[in-house]
Amino acid sequence: MTKDKLFMGLLHGLHLQAMVSMGKTENPMSGKIEKNIEMAKINIELIEELVEKTNGNLSKNEKAELMRILAELQTTYIEEVAMIN
Repeated sequence: MTKDKLFMGLLHGLHLQAMVSMGKTENPMSGKIEKNIEMAKINIELIEELVEKTNGNLSKNEKAELMRILAELQTTYIEEVAMIN
């Protein structure tokens, strides 16, 4: 497997974990909708760290996908937190 595919797999795995933690998709292990906003926050912070640490080392497509996923998760997180409060 290429490094590009490994990186994208990591990114999409973190994306899925965050979406599951926000209750936006079912947990593939339990088949249930579950919410754990703190875990979602941690996954988003991990992706933010990837943005910082990979700056200047990604292809145009990798960078675009990374930023798209981060923006989607941040928006969804803000919406979920607003519904809680």
